[in-house]
Amino acid sequence: MSRLRSEPAQSGGDPSGGERSELDWLTLQIGTLYRHDDTGRITHYNGPPGDRAPAPFLFFGRTRLGNLWRVRAGLPDSLQRDLFRFAAAEGVVSDLEAKPERFAAMRARIEEFENVAFEFAGPAFRFPSVLEGGEAARLMKPEDRERIVEAMPGFDEPVADRAPMFAVMREDRPVALAFCATVPGAACEVGVETSPAWRGHGFAGEVVAAWAREIRSRGVEPLYSTSWENAASRAVARRLGLIQYGSDLHFR
Repeated sequence: MSRLRSEPAQSGGDPSGGERSELDWLTLQIGTLYRHDDTGRITHYNGPPGDRAPAPFLFFGRTRLGNLWRVRAGLPDSLQRDLFRFAAAEGVVSDLEAKPERFAAMRARIEEFENVAFEFAGPAFRFPSVLEGGEAARLMKPEDRERIVEAMPGFDEPVADRAPMFAVMREDRPVALAFCATVPGAACEVGVETSPAWRGHGFAGEVVAAWAREIRSRGVEPLYSTSWENAASRAVARRLGLIQYGSDLHFR
């Protein structure tokens, strides 16, 4: 389920992506974010046991080399056909922030079946081969869970389920965390949390750099994605020198 550019396009950025093209990175990301059935339909989010979010109705990813899309397993055949048709009709573009021309049609067709409760769109990044920073972060252990919950009440998950997890500590309390947002495989997406009182100090970049270095040492590719509206998260990507390979859109 893809559409490729008919002419070569320059991917730009750091050449440290090895032999992978932008389209290869997007394929890797889709396999990291979601579990699929034998037909390539998405069954559920590839999170740890406590985070098995439902599959999106449609995932539509773009690179400057081509587009990829997937649909949720179990959707009516007619809905799948229409979503495939809309996605296949989208051209390959250089402006990855631009909405698909058939964005409204995609959403409207889904809502004929079920209301869309959540819509996400944003850039997707890979990490450069050389990554600076991370020295201020420490690796968290299972016994650190209580202090994490005390410092960040909304984050109440076993450390082992999100390992490796790194934190910047202040007064013996974690004020920024980076952890595995997906189950590690060939790649893993990073999740980031920073205490509101400690934002703007560069701690998110420290924990993300430490996490990426550690996950890479385990033979896993680190990945980073965010929404177009999240200026702080995009600033972290810029500070770390991350390389954008594509953009994501999904409806749930």
